[in-house]
This record gives sequence, C-alpha cells and structure tokens, in this order.
Amino acid sequence: MKTKLLIFISFFVISLYAANSNENDLLNVRIDENVILKNGYGALSGKPILKEKNVEEKINLRGEFNVDEKNNASFEFNKLEYNGKIYNLNNAFIKKGRLKQKNITLKKDSNLTVEGGNLDEILSIINAADEKDLKDKTVKDSTDNSYSQNTTSGGYDNSSQGFTPSYLDDNNSDNNDNSRDTIDTNTKDNNSAVVVTCPEASYDGKIATYYIQLGTVCTKRTSLSIKTVYNSDSCQNKVDYANNKISLGYELFASDPEGGDFLVQRCKYKEPIPLISKVDNCDAIPNYQTGKAEIQKQYSYIYEKEEHKVGECTPSGELVNLDYDINKCDAERHDFENNVSIEQGKYFYWYENEKTYVGECVDIPKYTYKQYLDDTTCDYEENDGRVLYLQRVAYDDLNGIKRFATQCEVTNSGGLEIIDEFSGYEYQDSSKQALRKINQYFIIPGTTTKKYIKKDIVTDKAYPYIEESCGVEHDDQKLQSTYKTTVYFNDNDENKKIVVQPCQVKQVIPYTLVNGSSIITLNKSLGFKRLEQNDKGGFNIYGESAKTIDLTTGIFPVKKGSKEDISAYPYAFYNYSPFDKSHQGLNITSSPSSLYACIKAVRVPYGKTKECIGGVETISHKSYTISAAMGDINKCSSKDYTSTATTCNYYDYWEEIGEYSSKRDYLRGDGSVFRRDNGLIYRIIR
Repeated sequence: MKTKLLIFISFFVISLYAANSNENDLLNVRIDENVILKNGYGALSGKPILKEKNVEEKINLRGEFNVDEKNNASFEFNKLEYNGKIYNLNNAFIKKGRLKQKNITLKKDSNLTVEGGNLDEILSIINAADEKDLKDKTVKDSTDNSYSQNTTSGGYDNSSQGFTPSYLDDNNSDNNDNSRDTIDTNTKDNNSAVVVTCPEASYDGKIATYYIQLGTVCTKRTSLSIKTVYNSDSCQNKVDYANNKISLGYELFASDPEGGDFLVQRCKYKEPIPLISKVDNCDAIPNYQTGKAEIQKQYSYIYEKEEHKVGECTPSGELVNLDYDINKCDAERHDFENNVSIEQGKYFYWYENEKTYVGECVDIPKYTYKQYLDDTTCDYEENDGRVLYLQRVAYDDLNGIKRFATQCEVTNSGGLEIIDEFSGYEYQDSSKQALRKINQYFIIPGTTTKKYIKKDIVTDKAYPYIEESCGVEHDDQKLQSTYKTTVYFNDNDENKKIVVQPCQVKQVIPYTLVNGSSIITLNKSLGFKRLEQNDKGGFNIYGESAKTIDLTTGIFPVKKGSKEDISAYPYAFYNYSPFDKSHQGLNITSSPSSLYACIKAVRVPYGKTKECIGGVETISHKSYTISAAMGDINKCSSKDYTSTATTCNYYDYWEEIGEYSSKRDYLRGDGSVFRRDNGLIYRIIR
C-alpha cells in the first residue's frame, strides 16, 4: 500500500510540474475578508484559484498590501499556508497599480489577478510537505525504512552553502538488501518522495543566517541587511485599552536581493508605551430613532516620533445631537406600494465646532410626496388603429417641481379606441373645393380628458364651391359697373352652409361712350377775349385759368402782337387876335385855310380815329409851334402847343370765344344709358 501511494504522489508531482512550467505565472486570488485600503498598509490573505480543486481547498496565500500618498498600491503574496503551516515563497505573486481614490475597500470574495510568482514552487512545497507526512507515517509502520543524508548531492558542501535533503526509499525497489544508495534528484523517473527541511534562520545581533530552498536543495546565505517588521499577522501588538498601554510586537527579517525577505528572529515585544485617543477620522455611530450619535475615537501611539494607529475606531460613550441635510442626497426613495416618494437626507452632527456627516442617505418622513400618474413627458404608441397609452409615476417635490419616479410604461394592454373629431376645412381655391379636416384623440383612462394624437388631418371628403351673384353697382362718377358675387359650399356632414368668400367685387366693367364722341352745343358768344398760354402748352382766357380753350376743333389762336397809331390829325391854329374873340385860343379844323392871312394851320394829333380793340392804348406827347394872330393884319405871332398821340398795342392773341355745353351718353354694363354733363367748354369762333 505504501509503495502504491508513493508512486501516485510521484506521478502527481510530475504532472503538476508539466502543467505549470512557466517561470512567471498569472494567478487569480479570491480575497478572504474585506481589506480597507485607506489604512495604507496591512495584511492580506486569499485562496488561489487552481484547476486542481482538491489542491485549491487546502492552501491559502498570505502577504501584505501597501498604498502610498499618491495612491500607488502594491499587493504581494509571499507566503503559502498549507495544512496549518506557513511557507515562504522565493518568488512572490505581486499586483501593482494606481487607485482612483484611497478610500476604497477591497471586498471579500473579490478576485485579484497577480503575477511574478511560480506555480511550480507552490506545487513543489505541497508535494514535499505531503511526502514528509507520508514519511513520518511510514517510519511508524516499518522499522525497515530509515532517513539518510546525502553529503555530496548537488555538489554543495554541507558546511558552506549546500544543505542535503533526506529521502524516503521505495520498498519495491530492485535492491532488496535495504541499502541506502544515493538517489539522483535529477532523474525524473525515480519513484522516491523527496522531503526538504531547511535549517531555521537565525540572527546573532549582527549577521543573519538563512536558507533558500532551490528545488530539493537548501542554500545557506548570510546578510547584514536586517528589517524590523512590527505588528505582523504572526506577531501582533498587545493592546491594553483598560490601562491605555500597548506593547509592540516585532519580527526581524533578512533582505535577500533574489529571494526577498526571510524571518530570522521570531516575535518579541517591546516595553509598553502609552496609548492616545482622538476623534480623527472616526465616524460617530448614529441612532436615528433617538436623534443622537455616539462619538468614536481612534487609538494610536507615538513610536520613534511617528504616530501609528491601533485598530479601528472605538465607541467613546459620548453622545451628540443629530440633524439632517436633504441637499446632500441626490434623489428621493420611491415607495410604490404606498404610492409615495420620500425625501432622502444625510444626518450630521457638530463636534468640537466641526460638522461631520454620518451614514448613508436615509428617509426623512417629514418630506413625503404623494405619487400620481403623468403623461406630459411620455409618447403614446399606435398599433392597428388603437393607442397604447404610456404614463409614468410623478410627484411634486418640496419646491413644487414635478419629478418622476419611473420611466414611461404602457398602462392599458388592450389599447384605447381612436376617435375622430371634426376640426375644419382645407380650402383649395385652385380646384374650387374644400376638404374636410379631422382631429384624432383618445380618452385618458379614468377621466373624461381628451388626449389628441393628431390634429388637422386632411381627409378625401370634398365639398365643391358654389358661386352666386350678390349685387351690381353703377358708379356714374367713375363711369364703371361693378359686379359682386359670393362663394360658399354646403357641408352635408355637419349640416351647415360655409361661406368661403363674402359678397365682394368679382368684375368691374367700364361704361362705353355712345357714338364715340360728346354732344357739343353753343350757348353764347363771349365776344373777343384776350388769350394767354398756360404751362401745359394750351390757352385759356386771360386771367381766367379755369376757362381753357378747346382746340380739338383744329382752330388755334393767331398771334398778332403789332402796334397802330390811332390818333386823328386835324389842322390847328392859335387865334390871339383881340378883334376876333369868337375864335380866340386854339382852333381845330379840318381845313387848312384861315381867316387870318398870317396864320398857317398845322396838323397835330388830336383825338382818335378809332377805338383800340384787342389791345392796350398808350399816350405820347409832342410839342408844336402854332402861329398866332396878334390883331394886326400885317403882324402875326406864334404859340407853342403840346399835343397827345394815341397808340394801340394789340394783344398777341385776341379771338372771339364761344361758350359751349358738353354732354356724353354712356352705355352701362347692364345696357342702360347714362347721360353725363361734362360742363362748359370754350372754343374760338372764327
């Protein structure tokens, strides 16, 4: 039976080595318990995830974590726990990275992927331990088997660097004389179970001596580099809370550049030192029912001028009042069973003039809001002529602002009926018809409220336009006839007449002049009138701009513009004779002869031969010398005389003007005749 067991173990060792030959393996480790990373440094343990579940169940990995001030984190598994014993790993499994924030807890059962170690080393330790257990059992059962040391194995001197392991012989070996020949550890086909037991490390106060297990060989090494580790899992501090004292537990480790750290001095304790306590970062323990919170304090000690925390926060028995702040929580809690939404608040307390929040967001019953269904932000869905109506749970918060507790959901599985409602017409003037328009809606369940789906849908129901005359107007002033019409249609569905276009102008027809001209009748002659040109190129009676001369007859004014002396020139003499008193003074006569021989008659302008018609008279004066009789027939005298001459300055335009009446006959749009008095016109009579 022993031989079969040994063969099985040897075969198991070989198979595991073959499956894990990489020197740098990846390994998933399931964490045993919550790890609070904000502590910065601490112990770490977990179970490696292996394909061989029977092996996985028996082992644990131990190590530590370290988080620096920049949130750089390092997780290192450098020990193997198997069957209650701890083994150092030459090649530690490590995970390094950067935390997003330091206040993180690595939860129990979390998976952590590590690398850098060697699965062969783990399996080698397991197999070696199992073989040693089997060897111990074999020694008890048989006195024929014994231990031996190979003093030359591996080429090391036992007194220097090499340490030779013991071997357990196979009882089924071909050598039946129980000889203890050396077994070559490099022979893969040997069936011997190898048990490696290295000497315990030691420290003499200056030099540390330790051994590194390389396969089946223990290599002795020494080091002056010693590291003191306080409060490890195997050497924890002793805390005396009653007396506020602490004794620091410590171990010494030698640092090896290849193999890592090796324990060279087991746990010892320093003299007790004082404990101090303060609130620090400890949260109080809230009691929401009583409205109180119990203050917790963090214990710590000062060692080598540095403060070190002890354990977790501890209740102090000191109570403070709790209050809450609803602005610290993002959302309300929704209780759909009771149809309410409850405001969430975060409790806080004041301690030593510092405000501290505790716990998570909790219900504040004072601010409870009734829930209701709302569709203002939901879309409905149409399916096969019915409506799937969507609503969501809403409530009004402390400030009266509508908020929502759910997404939009269908509230009626069977759908709702779509109802048509008349909404008006679309007028198509080009095709002379109106099309019926409708709205579509449904009734919100449990109410009489209409919810419109679509509005003003144009249907194919058409109503033709009807045009009808609504009156004729004759405007004799503007000489036009205006015809008016109205347009409507009959809606037989709504039983009403709809006016599209009220009575308004459709067409304007101008009057037609009968015979194409006016009827002109002479009323009277105004006689000759002076004419003047106007700024339009025509003529009007002088000084009467409204009396324009009608030139349509083709008779135009003739320009004259000449002058004529219209003075009469009789004979004149001056009688100064005292003997002829009857002819004394100036005498005008048509005869040049005179009673007095010495008087010679002179022709002078005197009076006018005619009137100045069609012009303007101007007067000029001229001096004459007229002989005068002195009473002596043989003696005559003369007299100076100034006469007046008359000139007629004829107008440029001087014509006889006639006053005429003008009338016109017009034919209206309906055939009636309208005679229009066009007033007076003025023409030249020639």
